[in-house]
Amino acid sequence: MTSASDTARLVYQAVRSHLKAGDRPTITDISHELGVSTSTAHRAAKAYGYLGWSDMVNRLRHYYRRAEQIEHQADQDPNGIDLLAEALMRHRGGRVLVLGIGDVEICQKLLIYRLGELGFAVMPYAYEIARACQRQAGSESSGLALFCNESGLVCWQAALECNQCGFETVAITANSRTPVARAANLAIAIKSTKSEREAYQPNLFAAGSLALVEHAIARYHLLCEAHDSR
Repeated sequence: MTSASDTARLVYQAVRSHLKAGDRPTITDISHELGVSTSTAHRAAKAYGYLGWSDMVNRLRHYYRRAEQIEHQADQDPNGIDLLAEALMRHRGGRVLVLGIGDVEICQKLLIYRLGELGFAVMPYAYEIARACQRQAGSESSGLALFCNESGLVCWQAALECNQCGFETVAITANSRTPVARAANLAIAIKSTKSEREAYQPNLFAAGSLALVEHAIARYHLLCEAHDSR
């Protein structure tokens, strides 16, 4: 006898398989395929933390479709400097939420300090803050959200939440296939290397992230000067 949790897992896996193949399954499609009721399929979506069937399909669809677009962006701008500088320009003087996890927590601190100097309303990410920004922005963009994490495993949910709250999201991560890269609107891949604590070797991801931020801010200054001189 199949348990409710096993059924939910089968529904979830079936939806993922269809989306990876380029299909957009309906609740009726999956119900017929697995031999379960539509109400069971709906409960499966809720069991995985989604608001319902449409929310699950839409969010997973967004997750998988981002991969191809992100890889194209990486080809166009391998070091990400222009991507980040232009994102800052689009939100010049606006709200910015920042989250840095792991070795790159220092990058979060740097961004908060440097962007604050440049007149941005910058704060560390929290879901409550993102919702408050959304309410204040109304129908306008809520602002920019920057996520810096090598594995991308611990902040992909935060990126999805910011997307839902109307933020443009940018991920600085190890490669274009990490969860946060696929969840974000834009992703920048930084060369990554891990070393043993005793080796005293630099963490290239943390160093590369810090260098990216400084170069992007320098490029942002040039964009501002060009815009203001028109």
